Amino acid sequence: MRFGAMMPADAGITPTTWSGRSWLFALGFFMLFLYAFLYVFIVAQPLDLNIEDA
Repeated sequence: MRFGAMMPADAGITPTTWSGRSWLFALGFFMLFLYAFLYVFIVAQPLDLNIEDA
């Protein structure tokens, strides 16, 4: 990876800001996935969808 191309000095973009944004994006995506997982296995169970039968 060429860090010189990623962070021009005049743009004010540092690897810390990029890593911070990527971590926030990854954390947000993980929490959305976890929320969907909990929704399916906790909220959808009493709805009698017969997930185990499929």
